[in-house]
Amino acid sequence: MKLTGRALIACFPLVMLVALLVLTGQWTGAPLPLSKTPHRVTVRQLDGERVLQSSGDAKLTLVGQWALTGDGQEFGGFSALVVPHRDRLILFSDRGWWLGIGTPDTTLEPVWWNRQPKPAEMKRWSFDTESATLDRESGQIWLSYEITNTIYRLPMLTGEADDAFAQPAAMADWPSNSGPESLLRLHDGRFIVLEEGQALWGIAPSEGLLFPKDPVEASKMEEADPNEAERVGPAKPSPKEGGQEAEQDLPVSFRFIPPANYRPTDMALLPDGRVLILLRSLHLPPPLFGARIVVADPSAIGRGGTWPWCPLVNFADQIRMDNYEGLAVAPAAKGEAVDLWMVSDDNRASFQQTLLVKIRLTLPSGPLCRLDQIDPKP
Repeated sequence: MKLTGRALIACFPLVMLVALLVLTGQWTGAPLPLSKTPHRVTVRQLDGERVLQSSGDAKLTLVGQWALTGDGQEFGGFSALVVPHRDRLILFSDRGWWLGIGTPDTTLEPVWWNRQPKPAEMKRWSFDTESATLDRESGQIWLSYEITNTIYRLPMLTGEADDAFAQPAAMADWPSNSGPESLLRLHDGRFIVLEEGQALWGIAPSEGLLFPKDPVEASKMEEADPNEAERVGPAKPSPKEGGQEAEQDLPVSFRFIPPANYRPTDMALLPDGRVLILLRSLHLPPPLFGARIVVADPSAIGRGGTWPWCPLVNFADQIRMDNYEGLAVAPAAKGEAVDLWMVSDDNRASFQQTLLVKIRLTLPSGPLCRLDQIDPKP
């Protein structure tokens, strides 16, 4: 992440705190033995059911909040999750592992643990998973990786790679450590990608892309020169020919401007097609993290424009705070309340936890809230 001089001065207290924690061993915690799989995953319930304050006419109820712990140094760092079934979760870590568990409000069993697959063509790879999205009909999952600004597609519930990945040219200039933070497949097969952005504080836009179809298919990575397989940075494929048809394959570029001091960390799709966007903030003094969810409509995305949104909930003083990076919606029948799941990334810090949160969203008959275009000026 590149910071200006003014930004560095603003970040100095937080940087010094992180450095102190690292030097004193509080960031990484006590050394843990490496293990092929965690010996066990345990759960501890922290909070029970209660109504949350929200914006607009939507009703949000905290169903529960749980702390997860697991043996082995591989456990933790969960930045994304999907909900293939109402009582099943798959968590993806930024250390290259994925964990399948039952929901903690039912049972954690079965527990399975696997290394994220690596495409055979990529001899050098980064497993910095930041987001995951699921097509329940096909059972396929797409992951977004920072560092290489890659979108990777894999079959669900198997550890087999299908070598299907893309490094879209439109994402080539995104920062390596704050690139495709949020990835979402829409009901009609289009995909939205949001970059995290570089600014930690203030109001700053995130670049966004709306792909007309699966970006992995669109990129046609199988046509790339095999001698380029060792590259780490994003590929810049040659422009396609074909006039209007090629133009239709290009993603729509737009901006997303979150509230001041917040950055997008994940997205989830409601049954009616609207998008929930999870936002995180960093601040001093502790608690270090804040979290909100806003609502946006994909039909409001326009080329070169700003994607409008409206607030849904601010979690400050309502749930236990941590570094919430993953958001997913459980399957729901038409007219039913929607269950949301959030997971926190513990950053391997002894003062953080892996938290799972379940929230029930009862949708109003009318709009969730009024769309509100944020003023881009601080």
